[in-house]
Amino acid sequence: MTTAPVQEPPLTRSDLRDELDRTLKHYATKADVANLKVWIVGLLLVVVLNVVGTAGAIVAAFLAG
Repeated sequence: MTTAPVQEPPLTRSDLRDELDRTLKHYATKADVANLKVWIVGLLLVVVLNVVGTAGAIVAAFLAG
């Protein structure tokens, strides 16, 4: 028993345009990357300050004890 292949209608310009719009939504723009860089720098600053503060508190506790 064989099955006949399903024939789909040909793609139209509208179909291609919709597919391109859908595909491009998955890519970041230059503005997205710039915002991400700012966010990463801010997060890195918070992490560094947290580590320095924690190390300072440990050293202070060690010296006081």
